[in-house]
Amino acid sequence: MELAGTRVTVVGLGQSGLAVVRLLKSKGASITVNDARQEAQLGALAIEAKQLGATLSLGDHEPARFADAQLIVVSPGVPPLPALADAARRGIAVVSEIELASWFITAPIVGITGTNGKSTVTSLCGAIAQATGRPSFCGGNLGTPL
Repeated sequence: MELAGTRVTVVGLGQSGLAVVRLLKSKGASITVNDARQEAQLGALAIEAKQLGATLSLGDHEPARFADAQLIVVSPGVPPLPALADAARRGIAVVSEIELASWFITAPIVGITGTNGKSTVTSLCGAIAQATGRPSFCGGNLGTPL
């Protein structure tokens, strides 16, 4: 997928959000980061996001903060937000950081969802994949962001 010049808003600046900013930077996107926290609370995450060229839009998730986005990427820890539902109704693509990363991966992916046991099953699948001797990655919302 071509992202050069695309206006992308990343919602949630934790480790996953910062990984998204890095990926988007490498693809030439125009990046805005939205987080309910203030810059001082985000510390080094905010510093690195700004160094990567992201604009910070902090303090709340008001719908106006998403008005210019062509794509919105939501970090795993962000709860459902009315502003995101509104953006989706207006035709703006709203995707998870896992989905965004998957657009650039050609290897098979095992996705694990559910209410309970995800970390255990993910770790087990990672151990099985590693035992095959083939290159593998085990992560996502478990340790290292995809």
